[in-house]
Amino acid sequence: MAISDNRKYSRVGSFVLTSYDCLNDDDEPFHHGMGRALNVSEGGICLETHTPIDAHDRLSITMMIGDDLVEVNGRVVYCDLSKDEKYRSGVEFLQIEDSAMQVLENYIGSRI
Repeated sequence: MAISDNRKYSRVGSFVLTSYDCLNDDDEPFHHGMGRALNVSEGGICLETHTPIDAHDRLSITMMIGDDLVEVNGRVVYCDLSKDEKYRSGVEFLQIEDSAMQVLENYIGSRI
């Protein structure tokens, strides 16, 4: 039986270096970390880290895409421990500037 995929956007594989801050209710960072985006779409990323991130945490994310820094705000949908002992978190984008979205769309378009 095929598993349905409810994603709105197609994802492309990547190894984009990523910095993130977990934000509290006052939008102040309480934890900083580094990771890499294993795949990217216009709606979110799969973020691989060495430490877990709680589901529903809000993140301020900076990704290095080519020569551009792309900043987005997102929300962790899930966090699972992979077989290789790294954590993989699905992050849904909540806020992204138009210029950052253009960089992201160009990156995705070049990888399809």
